[in-house]
Amino acid sequence: MFFEGEYQVLSDAVIYLAVATAVQCAREGTHTTEPRLRFDSNPFVGSVIDPQMFSRFSDGILQGALLRCLHRSELDFSQSAVLSRQARELFVAVIRNATNVVGEAALEFMAALATGRVSLSPQDDHIVRERIRSAGPNIAQVWDMFTTRTSI
Repeated sequence: MFFEGEYQVLSDAVIYLAVATAVQCAREGTHTTEPRLRFDSNPFVGSVIDPQMFSRFSDGILQGALLRCLHRSELDFSQSAVLSRQARELFVAVIRNATNVVGEAALEFMAALATGRVSLSPQDDHIVRERIRSAGPNIAQVWDMFTTRTSI
């Protein structure tokens, strides 16, 4: 979608820039963006991405770029039981596979959840957090770093 051919020779920063540019074009609805690919700019309607998009773009760099450049409101799955469940299932699968290529963006997903960039329903949020805590000592330790508040 973003590049033709192999993109392994591109740096992570270039990939992030391309994803952020595509997302911003969808927000702004530029003349080159097809209407069906634009985010709704109506203040009474929220634009939330489809959690399945993370499955379609399963590369960890693309997933991380999406998690970083999308606004909190665009990652707020908590208002829909269906979207929240889909996001929960995706998060659980990524965390479960944190040690292989399928879970390449596990830390990005954990950081997005810990910082509140991603919102799930309370039940789904609880399930994901429990799966993170039981995913093994390394994952749980990183999660503790993300979620433990320390004073300076």
